[in-house]
Amino acid sequence: MKLETYPNRDSTVFMSRFGMSDCHTFVRGTVRFTGFSYIIAAFHDIGITSDDKVPSHISNLRDFLNSRVQGVQGISNSTIDKFTDGMDMSDKDMIQRVMGKCDFSYMPENQRPKAM
Repeated sequence: MKLETYPNRDSTVFMSRFGMSDCHTFVRGTVRFTGFSYIIAAFHDIGITSDDKVPSHISNLRDFLNSRVQGVQGISNSTIDKFTDGMDMSDKDMIQRVMGKCDFSYMPENQRPKAM
């Protein structure tokens, strides 16, 4: 199995819970299938993991995503175009704007989505 590690946020709050208060270094992490860290990083970029209050008029994922990518310049490339082929134009536009908001600079060069 191809796995990767993903460091968790501030782990120090768990030191006493795990009976490790005297440790000099304490780090928690998650083991996930390869690619998980890219997906969760994109969720952060888009704002899906934000603690910000969602306006009451937003009642579905489409409206939520549109609110998070409002005003974002979308990107288009062969992979996105292939994935969105046959979709309604508003859905395709939303996906292109979601991809435009994501920061891919941390990914290896040969794995980054590229605009055409």
